[in-house]
Parts: sequence; structure tokens; C-alpha cells
Amino acid sequence: QPTAAPQFGAGLEPFGAFLASQGYEPAYFLALLITFVQFFGGILLALGLLTRLAAAALAIFLFISVFQVAGLFGYWWNEGGLETPLLWCIVSLVFVVRGGGRFSVDFKIGKEL
Repeated sequence: QPTAAPQFGAGLEPFGAFLASQGYEPAYFLALLITFVQFFGGILLALGLLTRLAAAALAIFLFISVFQVAGLFGYWWNEGGLETPLLWCIVSLVFVVRGGGRFSVDFKIGKEL
């Protein structure tokens, strides 16, 4: 069990080291994958492009984050807990079910996945 919440925004190397300390291997690849999902998934979700796919990827990442990392620190966000990732996981699941809606790029091009 970790003694302190990971410092986000420190870069891939420290994030990979944190993942390795938690027993996740290959840690650097997972750090890269998680960063890719967060960055590009967030952009795609904001645009409403490939909305359900992006939201599903984010929901999977956030679900794992809630129960294997943030949950170890309790509930409250200011203590590194699961409050915020759980909220965003639920929001992502809503997008998986409902899609991007009428203001999304998916809707404008007529292709909702």
C-alpha cells in the first residue's frame, strides 16, 4: 500500500516509477498508455468525436484508478482519495451510454459509434 498519493503532472518517468512501485509491469508502457488515454480521450470527448469509444477508454482507466489507487487514500479528493476519479468515471459511463449528443462532431457527421 502506498504511503502518499502520486504526484501527477511530474512526467512519464516518475509516473512509471510509481506504477512499478505498485507492482504494475511494464510500468513505463502503462504510464505511456494511461497518459495517451487521458490526453487524447479527453480531447476526443470534448469534441464529441468517437465519443463512446473515448468515454469507454476513460471509464476503464478511471474504474481501475478508483479501486486500485485512489481508493487506498480514502474518499476525499484533497487526500488523494477516490471522490474525483469516481465522479469522472460515472460521467464517462454516461457518455458511453448516451453518446455525444446533438452538439458532438459524431452527430454532425452522422456517425455515432
